[in-house]
Amino acid sequence: MAEQRRDPRNAAYEDVFLELVAEGAAGDMVQKVVSCKVVDFSVSGVKLFVDYPIPVGTIVNMCVVMAGAERRFNLITELRWIRDASDPGWFFAGFEIYEGEMTDCDAWYQFTRQFHGE
Repeated sequence: MAEQRRDPRNAAYEDVFLELVAEGAAGDMVQKVVSCKVVDFSVSGVKLFVDYPIPVGTIVNMCVVMAGAERRFNLITELRWIRDASDPGWFFAGFEIYEGEMTDCDAWYQFTRQFHGE
């Protein structure tokens, strides 16, 4: 598969919490919080190591806890791809970050740019 990254990536191993909302069996909305780890990140995306098979195209509220920044970043993301990892039941998942009024996109932009001397 051809490389499609627009921005330089930074390796990391940080905590992430995903808020997934799906329709339950009774037609109600079910909220699930999934804990996972960052593999790498850029201004426009995050690659995660997850143990939950999220459908491609899912819009996710993501809370990234970065120890180096001593803060949390609340972001709106879309799952663009998901692949099996070598560990059974685990996946690598690529998320694109979207701008939004109630997100920390500006702070995320500044945080990620500092790794490239910008």
